[in-house]
Amino acid sequence: MLRVAALAYHETEGLIVRIEATGLAPDLELVWAYGGVNDQRGARDGDIGTERVPISQWFQLSPDFCQDNAVELTAGSFTLRAKAATITGLVPTGASLTTADASRWNDLPALLRPDPDSFSSRPMVVGRAPLTNNAPLFLSLQRLATNNTPAADLDTYREVTAPGGARCPQRACPKPAS
Repeated sequence: MLRVAALAYHETEGLIVRIEATGLAPDLELVWAYGGVNDQRGARDGDIGTERVPISQWFQLSPDFCQDNAVELTAGSFTLRAKAATITGLVPTGASLTTADASRWNDLPALLRPDPDSFSSRPMVVGRAPLTNNAPLFLSLQRLATNNTPAADLDTYREVTAPGGARCPQRACPKPAS
Protein backbone atom coordinates (compact mmCIF):
# COMPACT_ATOMS: atom_id res chain seq x y z
CA MET A 1 0.00 0.00 0.00
CA LEU A 2 1.23 3.48 -0.86
CA ARG A 3 -0.22 6.45 1.00
CA VAL A 4 0.23 9.91 -0.48
CA ALA A 5 -0.77 13.09 1.33
CA ALA A 6 -0.28 16.66 0.11
CA LEU A 7 -0.48 19.82 2.15
CA ALA A 8 -0.38 23.36 0.78
CA TYR A 9 1.85 25.87 2.53
CA HIS A 10 0.05 28.63 4.42
CA GLU A 11 2.13 31.72 3.68
CA THR A 12 3.80 30.87 0.39
CA GLU A 13 2.83 29.20 -2.88
CA GLY A 14 3.86 25.58 -2.60
CA LEU A 15 3.15 22.21 -1.14
CA ILE A 16 4.74 19.31 0.66
CA VAL A 17 3.95 15.72 -0.27
CA ARG A 18 4.36 12.80 2.15
CA ILE A 19 4.69 9.32 0.68
CA GLU A 20 4.67 6.25 2.93
CA ALA A 21 4.57 2.60 1.93
CA THR A 22 3.65 -0.56 3.80
CA GLY A 23 3.76 -4.20 2.72
CA LEU A 24 6.28 -3.59 -0.05
CA ALA A 25 8.57 -6.09 -1.65
CA PRO A 26 12.26 -5.19 -1.24
CA ASP A 27 14.18 -3.05 -3.72
CA LEU A 28 11.33 -0.84 -4.90
CA GLU A 29 11.79 2.85 -5.58
CA LEU A 30 9.71 5.95 -5.98
CA VAL A 31 10.19 7.73 -9.32
CA TRP A 32 8.85 11.21 -9.98
CA ALA A 33 9.18 13.88 -12.63
CA TYR A 34 8.54 17.60 -12.48
CA GLY A 35 8.51 20.30 -15.13
CA GLY A 36 6.37 22.28 -17.48
CA VAL A 37 6.36 25.65 -15.74
CA ASN A 38 4.61 27.94 -18.18
CA ASP A 39 2.18 30.82 -17.94
CA GLN A 40 -0.95 28.76 -18.57
CA ARG A 41 -3.72 29.45 -16.07
CA GLY A 42 -7.28 28.29 -16.27
CA ALA A 43 -10.43 30.30 -15.84
CA ARG A 44 -10.37 29.38 -12.14
CA ASP A 45 -6.75 28.20 -11.82
CA GLY A 46 -7.62 24.62 -12.78
CA ASP A 47 -10.52 24.36 -10.33
CA ILE A 48 -11.87 20.89 -11.04
CA GLY A 49 -14.91 20.87 -13.28
CA THR A 50 -14.65 24.48 -14.46
CA GLU A 51 -12.31 24.23 -17.45
CA ARG A 52 -13.38 23.81 -21.08
CA VAL A 53 -11.41 20.58 -21.47
CA PRO A 54 -11.79 17.40 -19.39
CA ILE A 55 -9.79 17.49 -16.16
CA SER A 56 -7.77 14.46 -17.33
CA GLN A 57 -6.41 16.66 -20.12
CA TRP A 58 -6.11 19.90 -18.14
CA PHE A 59 -3.47 18.57 -15.73
CA GLN A 60 -1.65 16.42 -18.33
CA LEU A 61 1.94 17.47 -19.04
CA SER A 62 2.73 18.51 -22.58
CA PRO A 63 6.45 18.53 -23.46
CA ASP A 64 5.97 21.99 -24.98
CA PHE A 65 5.15 23.31 -21.48
CA CYS A 66 8.84 22.70 -20.64
CA GLN A 67 10.14 24.81 -23.53
CA ASP A 68 12.94 27.12 -22.37
CA ASN A 69 12.72 26.03 -18.72
CA ALA A 70 16.14 25.83 -17.05
CA VAL A 71 16.95 23.25 -14.37
CA GLU A 72 19.73 23.44 -11.78
CA LEU A 73 20.39 20.35 -9.65
CA THR A 74 22.12 20.33 -6.26
CA ALA A 75 22.43 17.69 -3.54
CA GLY A 76 18.93 17.24 -2.15
CA SER A 77 17.24 19.96 -4.18
CA PHE A 78 16.60 21.52 -7.56
CA THR A 79 15.60 24.88 -8.98
CA LEU A 80 13.52 25.23 -12.12
CA ARG A 81 13.55 28.67 -13.73
CA ALA A 82 11.00 29.76 -16.33
CA LYS A 83 9.53 33.03 -17.54
CA ALA A 84 6.40 32.32 -15.51
CA ALA A 85 8.03 31.39 -12.19
CA THR A 86 11.01 30.02 -10.32
CA ILE A 87 10.29 26.83 -8.40
CA THR A 88 12.58 25.19 -5.86
CA GLY A 89 12.16 21.56 -4.87
CA LEU A 90 13.50 19.67 -1.86
CA VAL A 91 13.78 15.92 -2.21
CA PRO A 92 14.28 13.03 0.24
CA THR A 93 17.74 12.32 1.63
CA GLY A 94 19.45 9.79 -0.61
CA ALA A 95 17.35 10.62 -3.67
CA SER A 96 19.06 10.88 -7.03
CA LEU A 97 18.19 13.70 -9.42
CA THR A 98 18.78 14.09 -13.12
CA THR A 99 17.29 16.01 -16.01
CA ALA A 100 15.57 14.52 -19.01
CA ASP A 101 13.99 15.77 -22.22
CA ALA A 102 10.25 16.19 -21.67
CA SER A 103 9.57 14.49 -25.01
CA ARG A 104 10.39 11.24 -23.15
CA TRP A 105 7.54 11.87 -20.66
CA ASN A 106 5.39 8.91 -21.75
CA ASP A 107 8.29 6.41 -21.95
CA LEU A 108 9.61 5.61 -18.45
CA PRO A 109 12.67 3.57 -19.56
CA ALA A 110 13.71 6.42 -21.91
CA LEU A 111 13.01 9.03 -19.24
CA LEU A 112 15.27 7.19 -16.76
CA ARG A 113 18.05 6.51 -19.27
CA PRO A 114 20.98 8.83 -18.49
CA ASP A 115 22.19 11.00 -21.33
CA PRO A 116 24.79 13.35 -19.82
CA ASP A 117 25.99 14.68 -23.19
CA SER A 118 22.62 15.93 -24.36
CA PHE A 119 21.03 19.34 -23.92
CA SER A 120 17.30 19.78 -24.10
CA SER A 121 15.32 22.96 -24.69
CA ARG A 122 12.46 21.13 -22.90
CA PRO A 123 14.08 19.88 -19.66
CA MET A 124 12.35 18.34 -16.70
CA VAL A 125 13.59 17.02 -13.35
CA VAL A 126 13.51 13.27 -12.72
CA GLY A 127 14.01 11.93 -9.21
CA ARG A 128 14.37 8.49 -7.71
CA ALA A 129 14.41 7.39 -4.08
CA PRO A 130 14.35 3.95 -2.46
CA LEU A 131 11.04 3.03 -0.85
CA THR A 132 11.25 1.40 2.54
CA ASN A 133 8.30 0.07 4.51
CA ASN A 134 7.01 2.52 7.13
CA ALA A 135 9.66 5.15 6.31
CA PRO A 136 7.99 8.29 4.93
CA LEU A 137 9.52 10.30 2.10
CA PHE A 138 8.89 14.02 1.70
CA LEU A 139 8.95 16.14 -1.46
CA SER A 140 8.47 19.90 -1.33
CA LEU A 141 7.81 22.44 -4.07
CA GLN A 142 7.81 26.19 -3.49
CA ARG A 143 7.38 29.10 -5.85
CA LEU A 144 10.05 31.71 -5.18
CA ALA A 145 9.27 35.38 -5.38
CA THR A 146 10.66 37.13 -8.44
CA ASN A 147 11.09 40.89 -8.31
CA ASN A 148 9.27 40.69 -4.96
CA THR A 149 5.90 40.48 -6.71
CA PRO A 150 3.69 37.50 -5.88
CA ALA A 151 1.33 36.15 -8.50
CA ALA A 152 -1.92 38.09 -8.56
CA ASP A 153 -5.17 36.37 -7.68
CA LEU A 154 -7.40 35.70 -10.64
CA ASP A 155 -10.26 38.17 -11.13
CA THR A 156 -12.69 35.34 -10.32
CA TYR A 157 -11.21 34.92 -6.83
CA ARG A 158 -11.14 38.67 -6.17
CA GLU A 159 -14.84 38.85 -7.11
CA VAL A 160 -15.77 35.89 -4.92
CA THR A 161 -13.91 37.06 -1.82
CA ALA A 162 -14.75 40.79 -2.04
CA PRO A 163 -17.42 42.16 0.32
CA GLY A 164 -20.72 41.60 -1.41
CA GLY A 165 -19.11 39.10 -3.79
CA ALA A 166 -20.61 35.76 -4.81
CA ARG A 167 -19.08 34.00 -1.81
CA CYS A 168 -20.51 36.43 0.72
CA PRO A 169 -23.33 38.56 -0.71
CA GLN A 170 -24.21 41.58 1.46
CA ARG A 171 -27.56 40.21 2.63
CA ALA A 172 -26.09 36.78 3.52
CA CYS A 173 -22.98 37.90 5.39
CA PRO A 174 -23.17 37.85 9.16
CA LYS A 175 -22.99 41.31 10.70
CA PRO A 176 -19.80 41.94 12.68
CA ALA A 177 -20.32 41.99 16.44
CA SER A 178 -20.24 45.48 18.00
